[in-house]
Amino acid sequence: MKVLVTGAGGQLGRDLAKALAGSAEPVLCDRAALDVTDAEAVRRMMLAEKPDAVIHAAAYTQVDRAEIEPDEAYRVNALGTRNVAVAAAEAGAKLACVSTDYVFDGKLGRPYRETDPPAPINAYGRSKLEGERFVRHLHHRSFIVRTSWLYGGGPNNFVGKILRAAREGRTLRVVGDEIGSPTYTADLAGFLAELVRTNLYGTYHAANAGFCSRYEQAVEVLRLAGLAHVPVTAINSAELSASAPRPKFSALDPMMIRLSGLAPLPDWRDALARCLAAH
Repeated sequence: MKVLVTGAGGQLGRDLAKALAGSAEPVLCDRAALDVTDAEAVRRMMLAEKPDAVIHAAAYTQVDRAEIEPDEAYRVNALGTRNVAVAAAEAGAKLACVSTDYVFDGKLGRPYRETDPPAPINAYGRSKLEGERFVRHLHHRSFIVRTSWLYGGGPNNFVGKILRAAREGRTLRVVGDEIGSPTYTADLAGFLAELVRTNLYGTYHAANAGFCSRYEQAVEVLRLAGLAHVPVTAINSAELSASAPRPKFSALDPMMIRLSGLAPLPDWRDALARCLAAH
């Protein structure tokens, strides 16, 4: 099975390369190899490679910057996704598109199911929701996979930043009023690699099981890293003065995974322990 991966240079893309190795023929496209905003380039790549499936992981993910440049977020997350959906359909490939918990407003008070109506409250979330709509309208053999609070083995994610700050002796002040489902990119990559082998099309919530606040996640990171002595202060999100509002409770309920008989992602604490042990 040939699987083309967009965004292969990112942390999820790197774990997808590992998840697909040995069981599939991966075609790994980082931004230099494939600019998803170039519709003709995407079409040429798809028709040249003729993959059996596409995992679309390329995205604009700078949540605060998207408030300043919403057109750029839309160009990548909405129009780039449109380009991939059109080209994948023309090439006869299934499409799995990675989306986000930020399509929700966080006001529901329980983990979001796939059937709950989206209501994004920031430019990033709106751009990702438009990408989802393009996929649904333009590709009938597709999976939309919403995930949340992604981290991996690299330094440029929440887990890496907490560890770096603690080791450098910096003061740790972490938001305690935002709740979500931290998700290890290796676990999400494994799920995506299995999902594209099926014909169980639809929308999925794929995040590590359970939920916590950013503060609770930070405390667990430090405990597992042997840095439990480092003090952490919980603060309100309003104290950060971030450009983009975030949903206060955006945990995801993997209802479709359960109903489809697919393997659920492990608990977020188990995933975090494996990530820190591996890296």
